[in-house]
Amino acid sequence: MRTLKSILTTAIVLLSTALLGITAEAAGGYSISPELPDNQIPETHGFFDLYVSAGDQQITMFIVNDNDFEATFEINHFAVSTNMNGVLDYTAPAIADESLKYNFADIASLGVDSKVTVPANTSLPVTLNLNIPQGGFDGVVLGAVHFLRDATEEELDNSGMFVNRFAHVMIVRLQERGAAEVAPDFMLGDVRAETINYTAAIVAELRNPMPRLSMGAKVSAEIFASDYDAPIFSVTDMDVDFAPNTVFPLTISDEAGYGLHPGDYLGKFKITFDDRTWEFEREFHIAPTTAAEVNAAALNQVNHVPQYATEKTIIYIFIGAGILLATLIITFVAVRGRKSYKRDLERLHEAVQYSK
Repeated sequence: MRTLKSILTTAIVLLSTALLGITAEAAGGYSISPELPDNQIPETHGFFDLYVSAGDQQITMFIVNDNDFEATFEINHFAVSTNMNGVLDYTAPAIADESLKYNFADIASLGVDSKVTVPANTSLPVTLNLNIPQGGFDGVVLGAVHFLRDATEEELDNSGMFVNRFAHVMIVRLQERGAAEVAPDFMLGDVRAETINYTAAIVAELRNPMPRLSMGAKVSAEIFASDYDAPIFSVTDMDVDFAPNTVFPLTISDEAGYGLHPGDYLGKFKITFDDRTWEFEREFHIAPTTAAEVNAAALNQVNHVPQYATEKTIIYIFIGAGILLATLIITFVAVRGRKSYKRDLERLHEAVQYSK
């Protein structure tokens, strides 16, 4: 049972320190406190917002344990990304764009073990070593140090199947003093069919190839099936915060449950930011095997003709349904004298309903 509990343990992510409007607070009797160095940008507090230059630097933060029992934390660090909801994600490694030159995970290293134990009513220093490249860098490098507390023995014993694990994040933003601002730019990457959250979807990789935060962009998209004039799926004016040099997986879901069909498609995408607009188009193909796999994994599929089916597809569907219905009627008449009459009638009714 203990092993099963560990597998099913869920993490409630409570950002004790963060960037851009998220405040520093203790959660569950624990907090992360930064020791701000002299090169901290004066206007910001609660996280590391540093002017850096080439060479090495060490910064320190403290895990503060205000509880009457010790706690063990797993510590990781990685670049910040943009998740599928268009929000900056400080809790998982980024989907790095191919343009990324300096990954926070590479220029930063922990000065302590990746797992530490903090005694009761004590604070423990955690150091992070920064190796700033000699050639310097443009724009910003944005990273996060993630602290995940292990569940105690008592919590595991009293939790049933699930136990809450508290997580904290310390944000680290690095830039060079006096560096010129990097202009925004966006690109379109891969476009493909996937099953996301048990729903068929088109996933388009919208790339931010620049080392800058682009907050508050508006993203719209339309997906067209071949020979169909109106979009079958669309997204309008989605708010997206683009992390530096990362890929935003825009997900355009089949919420109505029509399913994805094999064939040729056209995707149209638009990003509006800073009074500028970027527009992209991409033709792509969904293979029969891909459509079958995606639809099989989707839980919201419905048994009716897709609204975007072509006229020829609709004719084929009705011809097939008519042949199936005729076959079922002939079979039903042939066996109507059998004692299983009632059962066969019920099956016929179900089959006819399915063919509609």
